[in-house]
Amino acid sequence: MKARLYRKDWHAVGSALRTRSGRVFSAVHLEAYVGRMAVCAEAIALGIAVKEGDSGVDTVVAVSSSGEIMAPCGMCRELISDYSPEARVIVPGDGGAEVVGVMDLLPSKVPPSQWDVSSVLRQARQGLHLTIHVGQVRQQPEDQAVFINNYRRASPLGRVGQIPFISGL
Repeated sequence: MKARLYRKDWHAVGSALRTRSGRVFSAVHLEAYVGRMAVCAEAIALGIAVKEGDSGVDTVVAVSSSGEIMAPCGMCRELISDYSPEARVIVPGDGGAEVVGVMDLLPSKVPPSQWDVSSVLRQARQGLHLTIHVGQVRQQPEDQAVFINNYRRASPLGRVGQIPFISGL
């Protein structure tokens, strides 16, 4: 990974992902001056696997530029579990590397099929404007609702009741 280190003062991580078919895809973390634009190595490796038509993840590992095994961040845990909930992840442990299931790293993950947004939509139609922060809801006085998902990406949605596909709910 030293040959790929583009800035010595930036965070450097490499990742290798083995698919269920046995193929291995590797990638490096892309750092950016604007932090939320950075892309983790695990996400890039998964993207390469998906591009190649091989998205069934068997095992994933992330390694720092010093060679230390790193646990995936929360966003990568979510992403890996979305594509392969049975995937295994190599993480640092007390006695060295350990292999754990990605769902063990997300013990309270609620699958999308169980998301209940009906109460949020009812409140929005009543004029309450909401912001969602990783499951936490709070009222906003602004005239525009903004939903922030677990990946911290924001989407201005206007008034929720005015969105055509939601207004009928």
